[in-house]
Amino acid sequence: VISYGTHQKAECRITSVQLHPKGSAINLVVDHQTDIALTTMLTGKQTIYNAAAAAAAAYVLRTPIGAIEDGVAKMPHLAAQMEYLPIPRPYQIVLDSAVTPGGLAETLETLKHFAKNRLIVVYGAPLGVVSTWRPLLGEITSQHADRLVITDGEFALDQSANQVREELLQGVLAAG
Repeated sequence: VISYGTHQKAECRITSVQLHPKGSAINLVVDHQTDIALTTMLTGKQTIYNAAAAAAAAYVLRTPIGAIEDGVAKMPHLAAQMEYLPIPRPYQIVLDSAVTPGGLAETLETLKHFAKNRLIVVYGAPLGVVSTWRPLLGEITSQHADRLVITDGEFALDQSANQVREELLQGVLAAG
């Protein structure tokens, strides 16, 4: 068993993080003595913790430090997970499929960190979302984004576009 995180007593402690729009650099100290420098093409709080967990597990299994660092560096980018779309425009488009309130908050906090001007969020119809979460998703978006655009899309048979929009907008209005 090994603990990981940012707490001083964590056995695999995250000591520093540098976030970049298209990746992260993470420094760990394991067993209060061994430094591990990780780089990944992924970004965001959850990615940092996932990389620390993977490194901690590999360390416990006595994987060589170089192999741990190489393995994290080679972690593939997952489609629609803070995926920067290559477009020749003076702005960036990032595709993300966060559907839980926590996931959305982490994604928007990370994107707000990189936004030079405005953060505009475009929602497709969140089909897989628990309908009681939609007001919360709207509230979280309004706390982090400068604009929210809700598009019509595919809906389950028991949902209408108006119902989904209204549920999201309840949260936006609740946040002021």
